[in-house]
Amino acid sequence: MIFLASAVLATALGHMIYNKAIQQIGAAESAIFINLNPLFSLLGAYLFLGESISLSQILGFSLIVLGVILGSGMLDESRVLSRRSKALGK
Repeated sequence: MIFLASAVLATALGHMIYNKAIQQIGAAESAIFINLNPLFSLLGAYLFLGESISLSQILGFSLIVLGVILGSGMLDESRVLSRRSKALGK
């Protein structure tokens, strides 16, 4: 019963947070972050179940995080902010 309640609670909480993100920033911007679900599942398995993380999983999740960064436009925004701060500092 504890496992079932935990799974339902975690799923419900996760979906509520995701739906709030969709409401705040829009569906297109928040959709890219759904790719992070396997990363958090692996981290949860490592922390709570004592599972080991292999090198291939680390490589795969590095690629996922890189894809999320590129897909979300975070890299472009940091470049723009860097250019603005350099222009204001001159």
